[in-house]
Amino acid sequence: MRRLLGARAQGLLRVPEGARTFGSVLGVPGAGAAGGLGAALLALGAELRSGVETVLDLIRFDERMRDVDLVITGEGNMDEQSAAGKAPVGVARRAKRYGKPVVAIVGGRAVNLDAVCEQGIDLVLPICRKPMDLEQALDSQEATTNLICAGEAAAQAYDLGRL
Repeated sequence: MRRLLGARAQGLLRVPEGARTFGSVLGVPGAGAAGGLGAALLALGAELRSGVETVLDLIRFDERMRDVDLVITGEGNMDEQSAAGKAPVGVARRAKRYGKPVVAIVGGRAVNLDAVCEQGIDLVLPICRKPMDLEQALDSQEATTNLICAGEAAAQAYDLGRL
């Protein structure tokens, strides 16, 4: 960056007359790393919104909360990064506005999930009902069976909580 600024100061780098220059968007959440497109759109005057919040609004999540007793969400791997704004935590935060319990069904999980639980996830259940390798877990029939078993476990946990 110093070379670029030095080159500009020495007249070696010329900016066409009338060209716009944009300030840095570094430090703007969602505008860095994988959010490069977000940074470009911000520079052009766009509004940056949370992806999960936008999707929840589009599917009328709040309206649907009236008719549910339990919210089930999912994540490939639940860990401390999940608490930093991944979709299941966004779902949990919104569900908590309506006092709904939230279960996350996951492919894997970290040992410590305190940060995720503090964000509204009440229970984290692994999807696999028995030890198996990834290829077996991804088999369509096996995945269906695993989902059914995990859903039953979530419903049983919810029923236990009502006793």
